[in-house]
Amino acid sequence: GVALAARPSGKIKAILQAITIFCILILACFHLSGYISLDVMRAGSFYVTLASAAFTLISGFEYLWVYRGYIKEAGLGKKSA
Repeated sequence: GVALAARPSGKIKAILQAITIFCILILACFHLSGYISLDVMRAGSFYVTLASAAFTLISGFEYLWVYRGYIKEAGLGKKSA
C-alpha cells in the first residue's frame, strides 16, 4: 500500500476547527455573562462554523485532487465484476 501524506491544508483545517470551537465557547461565555444576546451568539457561532466547514470542504477536495492518481490506482471508483 501507499501512505498518503497529510496536506498542509489539512493541518490548517484542524487548527481552524479548534479555533471555531474556542470561538463558540467564548461566545457562549459572553452570552451567559449577559454581554451579548442569544441572537448574536447564534449568528456568531453560525458564521464561524460556516467558515470552518467551507475550508474543510476545500481541503477535502484538494486532497482528493492531489491524490487522484493514487486513488485511481487503488481501484476506488472502478466497478468490480
